[in-house]
Amino acid sequence: MLLTPVLVPVAVLDFSLDGVFVDHAGSAPSPVIAPSDAYPLWLASMVCMILPLLVNVWFVGKTLKQELGHNPPLAAWFKRNTTVASLIVVVALTHPESLLLLSSQLAASLDAPWSPAALASIQTSGLYANLLEDLPQLVVQALFASKSNGTTPFSSKLSMYLSGAMLVAGVSKRCLLRASASALAKGGDVENSQVNLEELVVSADAKARL
Repeated sequence: MLLTPVLVPVAVLDFSLDGVFVDHAGSAPSPVIAPSDAYPLWLASMVCMILPLLVNVWFVGKTLKQELGHNPPLAAWFKRNTTVASLIVVVALTHPESLLLLSSQLAASLDAPWSPAALASIQTSGLYANLLEDLPQLVVQALFASKSNGTTPFSSKLSMYLSGAMLVAGVSKRCLLRASASALAKGGDVENSQVNLEELVVSADAKARL
């Protein structure tokens, strides 16, 4: 959750620069890159941009439909905060984890009561974004840079770096979440064992009194 406010604007910028890269790859002059190389990379970049967007639209729509239909507190929250909710939902179409901003407590109104299942699903969506968008785009952009005779525009280079940064940040975030969950689970096991030990002590003391 802590990384989400940082990753969201970076993800939106990355998506915008991906669009700029697609335009550049499709209109790159022959001296920059051979047409036989440019067209496959342009097509691959288009697929890597449109397919994740369609998946994001499906995921956000599915999540909201399920939550608003089965989570009355969230439905009431959306009615009270229509404007801010609508803006964040639009952003979530490019980066589904942006939905976590609705419950981030960054402002008084950002306290949406997601269900635990929805929160887990939204957090997992970041992994699919890394696999479907960031990694393929990084590969395509790196191939384009290697074939463009050193004339790759700054926007395309920045897009490549941001794709790499999003990939690293996404993997790091997932590792942190896994480590935190593991630590909490171990803490719960220790607490349960202490409770069981206390119960055994109380039971033994009761038997001794008898």
